Amino acid sequence: MKIFRVLMALAVAALFLSGCSDEKPQPAAKEPASSAPDTAAPMAGEAIKIPTVGTIVETMNSGGYTYVNIDNGSGETFWVAAPEVAVSVGEVVSISGASPMPGYYSTTLDRTFPMLFFASAIVPSNGSVAPAMGADGSMPVSSGRNVVASQDISGVEPLEGGVTVGDLYSKKADFAGKEIKLRGKVVKVSRGIMGKTWIHVQDGTGGEKENDLTVTTSGDAQVGDIVIVTGKPVLDKDFGMGYFYDLIIEDGVVAPSN
Repeated sequence: MKIFRVLMALAVAALFLSGCSDEKPQPAAKEPASSAPDTAAPMAGEAIKIPTVGTIVETMNSGGYTYVNIDNGSGETFWVAAPEVAVSVGEVVSISGASPMPGYYSTTLDRTFPMLFFASAIVPSNGSVAPAMGADGSMPVSSGRNVVASQDISGVEPLEGGVTVGDLYSKKADFAGKEIKLRGKVVKVSRGIMGKTWIHVQDGTGGEKENDLTVTTSGDAQVGDIVIVTGKPVLDKDFGMGYFYDLIIEDGVVAPSN
């Protein structure tokens, strides 16, 4: 009887082992492969190329800003926006103080730019920025006084019935907002800044740091010209981005002196 029970136990064990050996492991389910993005995203820490110079391939003005699409010869173009300035397609410009603004939406243009660089200035090839910019692209604050060193003002006679640069500074509160005329010599010209020409005039009057008058105009003049300036002085004018003037004539008329 005992022998029979032993034989039966051995037979059951054999059947159990046989069943286990026939079972095959199932392969693990594979995770679906992720689809590749349409465009490669920048790697973390990847430096953004900041445009500094290029040729304009497209431009537009909107909301007081000029937008330019420039080609810097690298095979790609860059959209840049800055305070409005007179530029045209095909012109070579310099870009100052640009900062990247990815995914920027312009409400005035109703357009989204994948990448737009906001700059302190777009400088045309035939102009310069006033006041002078630092090597890092920053613009120093200008007091509007003596931003150009005193120069030879020989040949400049006071205008009959007019005022002098020295008068404007010494009695600026009296002249503010009133139309004045003066004769002076052009000592510096900066074109295409905020859509205007910036002219510095001196007449040999005025004390230290009060001998130079800045005039913005839609006209033009050359350094060395003797001109008559007509306009209304403005006090404590702040254009933003470092353009601050104690005294300035905006939208003045600059005409040759006969």
